[in-house]
Amino acid sequence: MLSKPKKGEVSQEWKDFLEKQVKDQAIWRQQLGLSKEETERGYQFMQWCDRFSLILTQQQIPEDGRALEITHGIENQRYDLRCLENGDLTVEPWPFEDDNFTVTIESVHLSELKFDSNEALTKALKEGEIFTLEWHFTKQLTK
Repeated sequence: MLSKPKKGEVSQEWKDFLEKQVKDQAIWRQQLGLSKEETERGYQFMQWCDRFSLILTQQQIPEDGRALEITHGIENQRYDLRCLENGDLTVEPWPFEDDNFTVTIESVHLSELKFDSNEALTKALKEGEIFTLEWHFTKQLTK
């Protein structure tokens, strides 16, 4: 969500743009019948999903049963990712409906971190080797 800038930090053009965004957001919330709180919760959920997907796809899963914080965002609830002894992953507290499930994606490893153009990135993605990443999630039984 956009927040109002502190005075003196940005140009008037940027301030006008942000003010328009704040007004537009109010109009869109009204059109969708959403409160500011519902919109904020949706934004927190999107951030949670984004952070979680980055941890998985960048293979930042902690080892040896250690926990890694996914986020502290949704209604101030901390969520941690942990790898169980059997190799399955769990999220604490468990936010999913099913007690276990598998997520599979196709991935392309890119050795370069930066590309000169969208065309160069598109070419690298098309020419790169595709491989599969898979994660098994299991609700950890409370002790």
